Amino acid sequence: MKVIKQMKNSFIVKNIRRALLRQLVFPILLFIAAMAALIKIPRTNFLFPRPLNSKSHYENFYNRDLPYVSVTASDLHYTGCNYVVNGRTEGYYYYTLDGGFCQFYLLDGSNLSDSRDGTVSSLTLKGRLIEMKESEYTSLLIEMADELNWTVSSLKEITAPYAVSTLPYPVYLTVLFHLLAYGCIFLSLSDIICSLYYIWEPHRSPTFRYLGTFGEVRTLLPKVEIEMKHVSIAKAGNIYLTPSYIVNVDTVRSLILPLESVVWVYYHSRMLPLPGFARFHFRISYTLHIVADDGRTYDFTGKNKEDLDYIISSLEKRDTGILLGYSDVNRRLAKEILKKNNR
Repeated sequence: MKVIKQMKNSFIVKNIRRALLRQLVFPILLFIAAMAALIKIPRTNFLFPRPLNSKSHYENFYNRDLPYVSVTASDLHYTGCNYVVNGRTEGYYYYTLDGGFCQFYLLDGSNLSDSRDGTVSSLTLKGRLIEMKESEYTSLLIEMADELNWTVSSLKEITAPYAVSTLPYPVYLTVLFHLLAYGCIFLSLSDIICSLYYIWEPHRSPTFRYLGTFGEVRTLLPKVEIEMKHVSIAKAGNIYLTPSYIVNVDTVRSLILPLESVVWVYYHSRMLPLPGFARFHFRISYTLHIVADDGRTYDFTGKNKEDLDYIISSLEKRDTGILLGYSDVNRRLAKEILKKNNR
């Protein structure tokens, strides 16, 4: 019970929880955006089209989320109107008249091999049930009225702005967008669940990955904090160096590494442009690299050069056997040590 209370009062644990709460913001926003995209992007039933009866009124079966249908239509007649995109004819409007009601079909050339004098006796179609735009529907009725010597108002009484279209449609894009959306949902939920789990059980978080190999985290953590508070060798910014551990405590990435598991410590700098200034104004950013004995490298960005120099010089005074600073010699030695450890 006392150990659990110490865990709750641990400033390292509190820091981890704060960092995890901040990290929840992005996956939550990603989850909301992916869900909104799924609602916005129509689903597709390309492999399983809905069967339609050609005598049914298609407007009663229109479904944006299940657009693909199969239907067998008889006695199709050419309306005299074409579907034109950028001056190129992409399809042809046909109609059927059954029971005093007119149904529309937008066909590509592959469906019209049996067409004679603008008439097709029977055709089995698989396509999308679409809702025509108002301008498209009006133009179709005008062309059709001229062809049949009817009036547009009379045609409106026996038609509806819906058609079965067999024109090619990039269904793979819809499938791709759905896969991306589901992938984002999976990743965001995984991140949210992991973060919530580590908030609830902070001693199982990656921060204590190495510490756990040397004993029970709940027992060792108070010892780490005692060393940090009372026998700390060096403190530079958010980095603590104790007789047994090197600790990085910040809101981005906290880590506790036993010194005996550290192989190599070095840092490097890079130039970053200053926001809002001319392109030739830069600031120098320093990144600390800690190579562990299992070959993993832990990177901590946004550090101060003086702090890093102080930590490395403190390690050098302790004669810990850790490789310090970047050089080709140290890189080769670290590689040899890691190779030996992994045998």
